[in-house]
Amino acid sequence: MGIKGVLAWRFVAKKINADFVRHFLRCIIEYLGQKYSDPNDIYRELKKIYKYTGELIYIRYLQATKRPAESLRDLVPTYNLGFKFFTGKPFDKIEYKEEGKDVYITYRIRDCPFCRGMEVPIKVPFCLFFAGVLEWIEEQRLEDWNAESITCDEVKCKMLGDDVCEYRAHIKLK
Repeated sequence: MGIKGVLAWRFVAKKINADFVRHFLRCIIEYLGQKYSDPNDIYRELKKIYKYTGELIYIRYLQATKRPAESLRDLVPTYNLGFKFFTGKPFDKIEYKEEGKDVYITYRIRDCPFCRGMEVPIKVPFCLFFAGVLEWIEEQRLEDWNAESITCDEVKCKMLGDDVCEYRAHIKLK
């Protein structure tokens, strides 16, 4: 991050209370746990909820950074900056892989600011929030990427006993 990015992060970007967000996410999960007994149903509903927040977050991020991704490869630094912008921490490792008409981007973080110190009685990935937001944003840009679909899921979560939180985006090109 350049000097402008550091200054924007420190002085311009509005901050939110991380503890409030984490506990709010926990409340959503517990509420859905009362409605659904199958963790897959809870996961699916969580993703829908989190995708609805994508528009607001995308607009706020663009207003602050004025930096949308210009290519699929550019999704790597763009989402790393966006994650840091909203959580204060960058990803530890990001992998970009092209296999024919499939593009895979994997984001990993050990000290995840979403689930750090949290406990939830329902065994679903806690940090799905990021995956839902990323998926919604990139669904809006399918034409930009000449893609037919995008999915993003949290495939590992420290809340489930994994050593990292890991998100995997899959972009299916036309």
